[in-house]
Amino acid sequence: MNPSIVQRITLTLLATTAISMPLRSAPLDRSNVLIVKPVILCDDNGENAARHALPKTLADQVYPRGDLEFLYLPPVHWHHGKARRGEINLDTIVKDGHANGMIAKDPHVATLLFVSAVDGMTKPLGRGLQGGNICFVNLGAPDKMRDPAERAFVVAHEIGHCLGMIHAVNDLKVPDDVPNLQGDGPFAERLAVEGLHPSQVKTLRRSPLVLSRLHFGDKEETAKLICEDQWDLPLDTLTHDNLRFELGLTASTPLPEDDQERLAFVKMKYTALAAEYTEEDKEQLTQWTKRIDQLTLETWPMIAKLPWHFAKMSSTFCKGRPHTRGLHIILTDEAMKRFRQSESKALEVLLHEKLHVIQRLMPHHFEAAYKNYGYDTVTVSMETAHKLNFVRNPDAPAPNWAIRHDDRLLLLATSLETNKNDFRFIERAYPIDQATVGSPLSDTTTLDEWRAQFPIRVGHDHPNEVAAHTLGRLFRVEMLNEPNDLLTRTQRATLSKAKKSFAKLLQFPITE
Repeated sequence: MNPSIVQRITLTLLATTAISMPLRSAPLDRSNVLIVKPVILCDDNGENAARHALPKTLADQVYPRGDLEFLYLPPVHWHHGKARRGEINLDTIVKDGHANGMIAKDPHVATLLFVSAVDGMTKPLGRGLQGGNICFVNLGAPDKMRDPAERAFVVAHEIGHCLGMIHAVNDLKVPDDVPNLQGDGPFAERLAVEGLHPSQVKTLRRSPLVLSRLHFGDKEETAKLICEDQWDLPLDTLTHDNLRFELGLTASTPLPEDDQERLAFVKMKYTALAAEYTEEDKEQLTQWTKRIDQLTLETWPMIAKLPWHFAKMSSTFCKGRPHTRGLHIILTDEAMKRFRQSESKALEVLLHEKLHVIQRLMPHHFEAAYKNYGYDTVTVSMETAHKLNFVRNPDAPAPNWAIRHDDRLLLLATSLETNKNDFRFIERAYPIDQATVGSPLSDTTTLDEWRAQFPIRVGHDHPNEVAAHTLGRLFRVEMLNEPNDLLTRTQRATLSKAKKSFAKLLQFPITE
């Protein structure tokens, strides 16, 4: 946060008295969603977590006028004692959170941080970034804010600032003599549907945090998404071969040598490749996503409840391979053609890509699951990745995972190699000692053994891809009732293990 942003932070001191309110069920389905990433600050050793609350039912009561549902991702515990205790300022906390991924990179995701003090103040309070995507909440000591309605109010109120709403007393369009989410009054009435004024609804609907459940990007939006993807590696860090591959150029096509000229050239090409879905495309994708939602809502609700956002590129982009950028699934005419030839394949691939979006939203939870499958985190320098010409995969953005085999770590990575002026993918296993990557193994036995345990044919070089392919296979077996008798005993055991893992990973947290 720079000084101009600090000035936009809104401070709300909370009353210590509360009025109880009856719980009402939130609507099962609203057209728009708000994705909230809860981050719970604790001490460096993981103890003394800040008091926190995820008030979905109560918060949902005030937002029906905005046709908006709160979707809380599973909370993350951040071991940062000075931040929890308010011993460092908010600017520093935000800077640290951006650096380690605790604060969501995407402006379409709100990060809700629970702390025990703000700037040294331990009294209950909240601070929300006006029109931004970050807010801090301190619920105070256990004897404070005992009423769920009071806890719900502070969360809904501070996120309201992120949605662009200001205090009612400063808003000429909003009466300040009646209960309002951004004003005074009993908590029960401030959280009721009447707690939002029609003008506030218009304001929040303009917020980039408000996401429609199904959305198809136009050319302009798609070009901006590809050129300014905030989740992925900056374009100026990619190798020339990766740029050529993504642009659909031959392996020998010259690129501008000057960095700025090359960046401008690539962005121009990306923009030219941006496309739009036809009405037939939209109708077909709507049908497929609805079917996936129906099949997964009970078992994997995160698949069904999080939004489906699509962007379209020309078929030469990344050789027409479906993948994700930010919260969007990228498809091409070539992919749509293949989908229409096999609906079951279409459903499997769309589910696969949706999981990549979820992995991007909650990487820390998947990291824990991956370690249970035998992966270890490693550090590979950008220089090494460039030297070995590792392919940039937006769905598996960094070669930072290795497998343990015979008491040594092996980095599985895919390189781009030229083949008659075209590109091909070559997957290899590299011994790695700390950050030093050795020569690739010439004997593929180890790699073959590793691949054989999974019920999938490709994508073994990164756990993101292993998980997505495995979920697709599990979907076909469990939801489409396809046989799995061709799998080995080990592969069936892996699929059974994955079933239990996904049952936990793809649930929303228990909320008030």
